[in-house]
Amino acid sequence: MTFVKGVLLALICSVVLIPCIAALPAITIDAEAVISGSFFSYIRAGLYFLPLGTVGAIFSIQIALWTFRIIASVIRAVWDLLPFV
Repeated sequence: MTFVKGVLLALICSVVLIPCIAALPAITIDAEAVISGSFFSYIRAGLYFLPLGTVGAIFSIQIALWTFRIIASVIRAVWDLLPFV
């Protein structure tokens, strides 16, 4: 009985739904343009609300601190390798 219901459902779908779908106009969408356009609009909207002077100062302080830490660790590593300590 289940097999018969499946066959009838497939027959109804092929007779009714396929001609209805075929009658719809074809739509082409350039997915890359849609994704990149909306992505960049979100980026522009987010950057509009950020004070870029303050953000730039925060990033420059962060980079300076990381640079100082790297230089200090290199100096300490070299100092630990010296034999006279």
